[in-house]
Amino acid sequence: MKKVFLLLAVVAMVAFAASAVFAEEAPMTMEEAGFDTSCHPTCCTPYDTLKINWKVIPINCLMIKQEEINMATHIGCCVPWCDEECIWYAIVATGTDERKVVGKINLDMPDHVTLWAKLKAPYGTSAVGTPNWTELSTEYVDLVTGISKVCGAWGKGGLKLCAGPDAQKAAGTRILTLLIQDA
Repeated sequence: MKKVFLLLAVVAMVAFAASAVFAEEAPMTMEEAGFDTSCHPTCCTPYDTLKINWKVIPINCLMIKQEEINMATHIGCCVPWCDEECIWYAIVATGTDERKVVGKINLDMPDHVTLWAKLKAPYGTSAVGTPNWTELSTEYVDLVTGISKVCGAWGKGGLKLCAGPDAQKAAGTRILTLLIQDA
């Protein structure tokens, strides 16, 4: 919720700044406006030029609905036991360049404990989600590929915490980062 509020606050600030630029009052004199008034009218031309620098920028925006989730699993007897939790995400990725969503965690998991992710493609897009569970580490891994021209879509995914038979009793916190980047 706070991410949506933050996004709306940024949009409001941009709109306010744009309206302030166009609402600027005209100066009273040529000098106040920054024009050179020492020029004699005979050295003035009936035209002038203006250099315009412009740029078209694609939008890359990704939000995870949940702020945190709690997961717990048991140490497996002979196979890993796992806890699965659902996550939701929203994405805006405009432009023609193909992009992807990658993910990582801030710290590696302890020995014999793994954290996995699987994301479906955003609904209504031709992107491709991860068909199988992908182990997360401190290095980015591809989770959704083929993202292009998405003007707002949401997707669903999952996280899975597993502990093998040799895992030690432990607890901790990991930060999941999802990122849109060029494919």
